Amino acid sequence: MAFTGGTNVIFYWEDKARCEAEYGAPNILQENIAFGDVTYSFQELDQAIRHNFDSRQKEHYMKQFSHLVKCTTAITPAIPLTI
Repeated sequence: MAFTGGTNVIFYWEDKARCEAEYGAPNILQENIAFGDVTYSFQELDQAIRHNFDSRQKEHYMKQFSHLVKCTTAITPAIPLTI
């Protein structure tokens, strides 16, 4: 993933609520645990791109990403390979 290489991530969620309603469940990634700026319109997205383009990753987002990776890695069962 680009984030691990130092790239800022921007989430564009204009249709997120509609998609969750159609899917019947919330997305596993919510705003309170997102590891990048969250936008809900093209205007917000444009502003976020301009702000993030030459900016370093925020410490908060790096910690959030690390926490999510640890949590999902801990609950992912190992799949044995059979040859």
